Amino acid sequence: MTKLVVGIDHGGASITLNVLKQLQFAKAEVHLLHSIEGLLPETAYPNVSPSHPLRARVEQLEEEGRSALAQAQAKLAQSAYEVSVTLRRGDAGRSLIEFAEEQTADIIAVESAKKDAWGSLFYGSVTKALTSGAKQSLLIAKRAPRTTGSLSAIFATDHSDYSKRCADKLLTWTPQGLARITVLRAISEPEHHETSADLSSAEAEETNELLASQFQAAGIDSDQVIIEGHPNDVIAQTMKQCDADLLIVGARGHGFWDRVFLGSVSHYQVVATEHNVMAIRL
Repeated sequence: MTKLVVGIDHGGASITLNVLKQLQFAKAEVHLLHSIEGLLPETAYPNVSPSHPLRARVEQLEEEGRSALAQAQAKLAQSAYEVSVTLRRGDAGRSLIEFAEEQTADIIAVESAKKDAWGSLFYGSVTKALTSGAKQSLLIAKRAPRTTGSLSAIFATDHSDYSKRCADKLLTWTPQGLARITVLRAISEPEHHETSADLSSAEAEETNELLASQFQAAGIDSDQVIIEGHPNDVIAQTMKQCDADLLIVGARGHGFWDRVFLGSVSHYQVVATEHNVMAIRL
């Protein structure tokens, strides 16, 4: 059973829900969460009179939150997912992380807008909170899929053991709506083997083909490409050329300093691009 926590904003997170519906995880629980940002410290509410404007505003926000959750639940009514709804008060990012821990979720899914690299580093957002604080895998929805049918994806790999285990994890979720995966290996600079660069390229292609065959064995049409260039540039190029709906990457770093000093392709892809991203954490 795949467990997902989905952050629902006042807009109903329709893009996120459309992506989830089209992914069609074979067997999944979907927990919809709407969190109301506090207008006052929680301890202040008992001292606010029933007629106070702030109390009225909080009640209005709660009603809007319940309405957004009901709409989101209705959008998933025709899916095979088991759906529940929860309304909470507090910081949205923190609430999602805490709720996901309580539910032992595999994936946290939210809707997000593109931010430039500088802004994503220093300014707060739910997505930024999740990239630095969540232990779960993330599904960041930014645009609606181009079709209402099956989805296509790019699986970006660095050929590490971690990346291979991320592929294994993806297949345990059984995304039946994922019809095609292109396995992508970006090579930042010529990678020389002990004997020849050609052998290194051959090994890279062989590893790519093994991953592609793993997806094919699970019933997903798959091919592979190896492109020289910076990973972020190569991913952008391949997403466009393949007209892919989703980028899938492994994500190891959890903290602020991981992103500042070590760099993180997955973090950049989550916060600074326009395509949908699934960042898998183990």
